[in-house]
Amino acid sequence: MREVEASLKTELYEAEDPEIGRVLADRYRLETLLGEGGIGRVYAGTHLKLGRRVAIKILHEAYRENEALTKRFEREAMVLSALSHPNVVNVIDYGVDNDVAFIAMELIEGKDLTHVIEEGPMPLARAERLIRQILRGLAYAHDRGLIHRDLKPPNIMIRALPDGAEHVYVLDFGLAKFLVEEANDHLTHSGSILGTPAYMSPEQSSAEPTDARTDVYAAGLIFYEMLAGKSPFHSLTGMERTKRQLTGPPPSLKEALPNLPLVDEIDAILAKAIAPRKADRFEDARAMLLAFDALPSHSGDELDPEEKAARAQKERFRNRLKLSAYLTGASTVALALGLGIGLLGTPRTETIVLGQPVIGDLGYQRPEPRDPWKTPMPPELEEFKRAIDTGQTPSRRELAPVYRYMRFHPTDARPNLILAQTFYDRAWMRDAIAQYVAANKKDPTARGAPRMMTDLVALAMDENRSREAAAALREIYREEALPVLDARLAMERDAAVKSRLLAVIAHIESTGPNEAIEELEEIETDEEESE
Repeated sequence: MREVEASLKTELYEAEDPEIGRVLADRYRLETLLGEGGIGRVYAGTHLKLGRRVAIKILHEAYRENEALTKRFEREAMVLSALSHPNVVNVIDYGVDNDVAFIAMELIEGKDLTHVIEEGPMPLARAERLIRQILRGLAYAHDRGLIHRDLKPPNIMIRALPDGAEHVYVLDFGLAKFLVEEANDHLTHSGSILGTPAYMSPEQSSAEPTDARTDVYAAGLIFYEMLAGKSPFHSLTGMERTKRQLTGPPPSLKEALPNLPLVDEIDAILAKAIAPRKADRFEDARAMLLAFDALPSHSGDELDPEEKAARAQKERFRNRLKLSAYLTGASTVALALGLGIGLLGTPRTETIVLGQPVIGDLGYQRPEPRDPWKTPMPPELEEFKRAIDTGQTPSRRELAPVYRYMRFHPTDARPNLILAQTFYDRAWMRDAIAQYVAANKKDPTARGAPRMMTDLVALAMDENRSREAAAALREIYREEALPVLDARLAMERDAAVKSRLLAVIAHIESTGPNEAIEELEEIETDEEESE
């Protein structure tokens, strides 16, 4: 009945909505209203030139005359478009058509988590599968300095895959953050920018600074709700709820579900996630995800068939790898990464990679990754960075100032990143890999650049560049790349790509140079033949 009423309400609204039928930037036609929030609306639409279905977000009319806000909306969309993760909705375009700022995203066919929770409490295995995917998407964003600040079930979409598995997408990263900073006085009064009250952290309720732990708090509330079918604060309203959130202690899941498997361990995770004080919570989503990884095995027969098969295949492959490494006793790296100098004269990738310490060098302490583009940018590079971010690909001749800057600033990794991104966009993949490795060699913190891991993981899946990308991922990221690779493996359907991903994961996890990529490929082939 509720869905029928919602459908009728939407039809009546659309009949009066002047935006329905509007074409933005000569390519996006708005067709159906999907949802509305405090700052804008989201429509289902069609890319007219490609015939592709998309979701299009536009700002409310009340904010369109705010030029600064419109520009911030566009710039934020540009940053979000660099996010590429299986559990984050993909932003494919942005722009301003006359007075309408818009963001075009992939259209997810599925249910939002609100409707799934309304179906009733979930078994632990299902809830854990979903929260892990949510946390992976959040961790990817947190690693890049982005926080959600409005995480809630309506912002989480679940798509049913053909084999019955469920895939999670987190929506609307970062939007609330920049809107608060840019137009706090105007928007805060609407009560929609600082978060949704039911999922707001104590610091949001108190108008204090927020960070990744704000998202951790919301994720804890959502996980509790998935398991119990109701919020931990469901019996409280208004000031009572706010007081309980500010002073604690958080409600115990064990009181609501005493017979839940691993209830003590799950309760401990929740208590840390929704602690009133930020200092008592998990540092970020990745830390919370690690807490789930540390849980004892439980209800293995409740895993998706695909997940069980993938785990079994992965374990067989790694065991075979260890056996092969033991039998061969290889002592040198033999990466056949191709010959010659790159198209623009960049060093060969294998030379750079093999010149660095291997992953097993425990004496080497890497600095934390950071986004190098958040520091003041020299004018010589700013124009090129802006061009790349807007989809342009500078020519070889146009890149001359970047090479010149690099000669006079030999320790700055940013010109290498500009070259890497340009080469990748031009499909000069060997040179792109070489420049990413060179950037890391100059400054290991530069591995926090938003596109670096995304591009390298994509190349690791490519049959022509898998070996080079695997070597680069191992050299630059080491174990930091594993969560992204594991997530990509979990959603991949192509058997050949899965095999390459398994080989890349095994290579990164190896502790010395004796597990060469050629050996991994031979073992992978033998495994397939034996099965």
